[in-house]
Amino acid sequence: AILGAPPQVFDLYDESIAYEYAAAVPRDLYLAGRAQFLRKILASPRIFVSDDFRDRLEEAARQNLKRALDRLTTT
Repeated sequence: AILGAPPQVFDLYDESIAYEYAAAVPRDLYLAGRAQFLRKILASPRIFVSDDFRDRLEEAARQNLKRALDRLTTT
């Protein structure tokens, strides 16, 4: 559900992931791997399996993931 959270909540979550990986993964590898992962999710016809989650959160999740991908590719 975090994928479809309000932008500020999702952005904090996304920043936390970057922070967690920073100690163990070189930044260039993190950026490439995270971007690949986000593209894979965005390419899926559905992010959520549940119809309820899809109906309520799919559009917000796609916007959050696109914003996160944009941040990765413009850094």
